[in-house]
Amino acid sequence: MNDVEIRKDMFAWYGAAMYAAQLFEVELVTLLLGLKRLRDPDTKPQEYDDLDKLLSRKTLGALLKELEKHCIIPQEFKNMLTNYRDKRNFLAHEFFYARANDMKSRKGLEKLMQELQEVEQQLRTADQITMKMSEDVRTASGINQKDFQTYVESQLKSK
Repeated sequence: MNDVEIRKDMFAWYGAAMYAAQLFEVELVTLLLGLKRLRDPDTKPQEYDDLDKLLSRKTLGALLKELEKHCIIPQEFKNMLTNYRDKRNFLAHEFFYARANDMKSRKGLEKLMQELQEVEQQLRTADQITMKMSEDVRTASGINQKDFQTYVESQLKSK
């Protein structure tokens, strides 16, 4: 593999890690919407749409603070969520500047790919944990999982 190919692979892993971060953020919004339903089952559909738009504009850190308003989060789990937030923020705001010297060599690029693979896996884990929480909240609030999936698919098709 030549240096151009390994550089492309490194950028692909960067994209995969950022994609995993995005999935985590979207799932946090879904969890917060489910918590709204659990707290207030009489919420009108338009209110959910408005809340979704509001939450979707928030940063990952703000979403985590919003989650703390609605849940008691054990310190160990809070630390884990904070770590995920920090990893996402490092990727989005500092990664290329902080790792510029590593991008100058094949060995450095290989090191970056390994780092990005680890971050991607950690952020996927964050998404999976949050997804399980969302499912539990939907079940507790009486939302049928099949109906929910059908709704999500219809929303994706309409965009």
